[in-house]
Amino acid sequence: SKDSAVTKAKEDLNRAFCLLETGTKPDRLQAIELCRPLCYGPLAAQAYGCLGVATFRNRDVAASEYYLMRSVETNKHLGWHADLVRLYTFLGRIEEAKKVLVQAPGIKPNQLELLDAAGELFTQAGDLSTARDYYRQGLRLAPNSLACLSGLGETLLGLKETEAAETLLRKGLPHVHVRDQPPARLVLVRI
Repeated sequence: SKDSAVTKAKEDLNRAFCLLETGTKPDRLQAIELCRPLCYGPLAAQAYGCLGVATFRNRDVAASEYYLMRSVETNKHLGWHADLVRLYTFLGRIEEAKKVLVQAPGIKPNQLELLDAAGELFTQAGDLSTARDYYRQGLRLAPNSLACLSGLGETLLGLKETEAAETLLRKGLPHVHVRDQPPARLVLVRI
C-alpha cells in the first residue's frame, strides 16, 4: 500500500541519517545507497540533502553541490539551505552563499542551522558584526547551541570584545554537555 511505502521510505531515510552520524566511509556509502531511490518520491528533498552531506563527507564536492541544489529546488520548504550555504562558504563562493541565504529566511525563519551557517558565512566574508548578530539570534533560539556559542565567542574575539567573549563562554559552557564542550573551550583558552 502507499502508506506502507511511505513508512518504509521514512525508515530508510532515518537509517541513512543514522549511518551518516557514525562517520565511517562504508556507512556513508550505505547511506547513499539508501537515499538514491528516495529521490523519486515524497521525501526527495530530504533524500537529496542526505546525499549532499554524504557526498561532501566523501570529498565529492561537485556531487554535494548538485544534490544540495536539487534538495533546495525540489522543495523550498524542506530543502537543505543551511548545508548549501555552508558548502558555498567552504568553497569561498561567498556571493552564491549569500543568494541562498537571502532566499532561505522567508522560508525558514528562525532555523538554528541556517542562523549558524549565516554566522559562518559572514565570518568568512569578514563581516564580523553581521556574523555576531546571526550567532546571537541563534543563541536566543537555543541558548545551549554549541555551534552558535563557539561561533559567537570566535566572532567577539575577532571584534576585540575579549571580555564579552569570556563572559559568554563561561556562562554558556556549563549548559553544554561535557562531551560537546571542546570547541568552545578552545576559544576560551585563546582569551
